[in-house]
Amino acid sequence: MDNDKILDLILFLKDKEYRIENDEQIIVWLDFDEIQEFTDIFGYDEFCEGGKDVTLLSESIAFNLYDFIDGIGEETEYIVKKLKEYETE
Repeated sequence: MDNDKILDLILFLKDKEYRIENDEQIIVWLDFDEIQEFTDIFGYDEFCEGGKDVTLLSESIAFNLYDFIDGIGEETEYIVKKLKEYETE
């Protein structure tokens, strides 16, 4: 994941509803009209092979952000650090 995409993701999530559960679980809730913008950050190919698991709610979806960012290296730690900072604001 390149730096531009990481920044896009952090800025996108800054004002969204999320909860950091533990070291491997960040639950994010997105309204239906926010899904396209979120998927555009990762690109089409990320969702072509198998997709991602989400929970469908009445007006939104919920998912574990780690399913998207786990395995990208030090960037994962940076994303989590920034989200923790936003959570305390």
